[in-house]
Formats: sequence, C-alpha cells, structure tokens
Amino acid sequence: MKMKKSIFVFALTCSFIYAAGQTYHPFVDTGKVWSTYHNYCKKAGYVFSEFTRFDKDTLIDGKLYKIVWSSPDSNMATWTQTAFIREDAQKKVFLRFPYSTWETTIYNFGALAGDTIELREDQYGSQLYAVDSINWVILLDGNQRQRFFLHYVDSPCNETWIEGMGCMKGVFEGGTCTFVGDNPSLICFTENDTLKYFDPDFDQCYVATGINDPSMYQTDIILFPNPANEYLTIRIRKPVNGKMKFELLDLTGKEVVSIPVLHSETSVNLKHFVINPGFYIYHIFQGTSPIKKGKIVILQ
Repeated sequence: MKMKKSIFVFALTCSFIYAAGQTYHPFVDTGKVWSTYHNYCKKAGYVFSEFTRFDKDTLIDGKLYKIVWSSPDSNMATWTQTAFIREDAQKKVFLRFPYSTWETTIYNFGALAGDTIELREDQYGSQLYAVDSINWVILLDGNQRQRFFLHYVDSPCNETWIEGMGCMKGVFEGGTCTFVGDNPSLICFTENDTLKYFDPDFDQCYVATGINDPSMYQTDIILFPNPANEYLTIRIRKPVNGKMKFELLDLTGKEVVSIPVLHSETSVNLKHFVINPGFYIYHIFQGTSPIKKGKIVILQ
C-alpha cells in the first residue's frame, strides 16, 4: 500500500567520479525480480502490484530477446508471458509486445550527461529526453550503480534511472512522461535473491488489489525496540478483548514468526526463530481482524 508521496531511500547515496574499470550491470539479465505498484486513474481501491522477471531466449525477426514474465500473486506461484526484451552492445534496452510488429526503446544506459536521447519510438515518431546529470548511488547490498537524471524536453516531467534496475517508477516505465492513467512506483528490486532496493513508503513488496490503508487500524499497542536485536517487546497499554496473535513477515510476505499475545507485555525471543537481518512487516490480530500493522528492522 502506498502510504505517502514516494521518497526514494537507499542505504547511502553519493556522487563519485567514474572509476576506470567499473563493471557495467546490464538491465536485461536473469536472476532479477521487480515489484511495481500500479494505481490506475487514482481510483479508490483500484491498486495492485505485479512481479516481473526475465527468462528464456527467443528469436524474433532475427533478434534475440528474453521473455518477460509477470506474476500478480504474492507467492509468485503463477507466471504469464507478457512481452519480450533485449539489450544491445550500446546499452540500449528494447521492449516488444506479442501483438506488436516493432520494438521500442525504453532505456539508454550508454547515454552521457548532456545527451538528448530518443525513447518510445513507434510508427508516429519518438520522444526526446535530455540527460541532465549522472552520479552514483549505493544500493542496499552496498554495491554502487550509475544513476541517471533525465527530463522530457517538451514538458516539465522528470525521470530517474538506476543502472541495471531501471526507472524508479517501475521496471518498464522509462520514457513514460506522456503516458496517462497510471501512477506507478517501483516497490522492490532483488537480484539473485538479494534485496537491493525497497521503497519504505510500502510495507512489503506486494500490494493486494483494494487493500486498505493500515493507518485505519487504531490501537494502543507499541512494539520496541526498533531496530530490534535479540528481543522484541509487544506492549498493550489499553485492554483489547479477544484472542490476539503476533505475526512477522519478510518483504516477500513469507511468515517467519507467529505467536499468541497473552499478556499486556509480551517478549519475543528472536533467537528462537530463523530470521535474517533486514526489513520486516509485523501484524497484530484480534481474532482474525488486523488491529496493528507496521515495519521493523531486525539486526541479529
């Protein structure tokens, strides 16, 4: 669920002079998963997220593409083929849909600051974007990537791209300043099962259609400390009737802790569970109804 205007947070951001021998991270590669949030026409409740990955080669009109697969469910159990994608030696990324007879450029990671580049070519022409500047960003795993700042030359619209990860609006959102109807945002990006980006305006990497804002749940319950290391305390400062339960989920929605809450103050020994350091989502239920939801960082 999108909670507020997006603020893109990485572990650390810095500007660097390009270092000789810096490895380029291609956008089109296997082992990557993107989660993109969609909000069409900003209709109440009409929001959802989808996971995207690239896998398997296919030849179309003499060009080698990866197949684009999308999954709408939280467990990524079902994947549907939705498009084709390729990247050339000049670091341009081309997207092609099954119903289309042409491909369109959605990224140009070979562009330099000051360049004007063409994106989203079709039978009617293309869109021009100016590359304002390029610096470096440190992702959550500590690796640095090039970051591109661009603007659409015909209107006051900006885009930010990350090398190997794409647009901050979503996996295929490069060159979409003129697109209307959707208000997308990149939620999470993982590579080889390592989380490299997570938008903290979201509680987890999956958003269900029609999910309600968790700020609606008002209870007098606090969890501390946050970040937590070996122990986590759940304190109920006001009696709540009915059986209560505490759940801790990772960013994929997998449950890692589930215990009953029996007292006004409950201590959770995190060492009794298999928990890796990182961001987690907690839920507290009264019966089957959620009454508290939030984010917590585990350090152990």
